[in-house]
Amino acid sequence: MNLIMAEESKEQSTFRYEAEEDNGVIQMRCYLPNQQSYLMRDITLDSDTLVRQVKQDILNPLGFNHEAYHIAVVTTDMLKHMEDNRPITDYYEELQKGTIKFVSKN
Repeated sequence: MNLIMAEESKEQSTFRYEAEEDNGVIQMRCYLPNQQSYLMRDITLDSDTLVRQVKQDILNPLGFNHEAYHIAVVTTDMLKHMEDNRPITDYYEELQKGTIKFVSKN
């Protein structure tokens, strides 16, 4: 299992990403500037465009090629905000606890 971390600075705030990869499955957690931790709860995502955007915004900053993974689960809140074309960092605080998983295509 590999633990990968990345940071993104936005408007003087730092969002820290943490991801664990185990046998081709990535689980991601985000830490807000106040150190609260958010995991995302499970639902299925249908739109190819939203899937691609979510994968790019989460996996690429962590150094993973987003094309190499399927998205397995994501949140209803994320779907709503992705439709507004807001970056993921805009709504971390609105997410409820749960899990997001990416599964290797290999």
